[in-house]
Amino acid sequence: MQYTVNDMQKCTRFLDKFRSNGWKVWQMQFRWSEPEGFHAWFMKAGEQDIEIVTYNKEVEKAIVRYEP
Repeated sequence: MQYTVNDMQKCTRFLDKFRSNGWKVWQMQFRWSEPEGFHAWFMKAGEQDIEIVTYNKEVEKAIVRYEP
């Protein structure tokens, strides 16, 4: 499942929900400034991975700093 997140309000909601439900980042790729955007994949045992794509520098920083 893929979501595009380009504002901090939406990013904060996603990360808070991931944190409270035990999701972990397992892969990150590219950068917010590249045509592909920044991609981060989150995983949790027994669940389908969730991919977040962003073109926002602050959202990328928040995801890189994310800890479950």
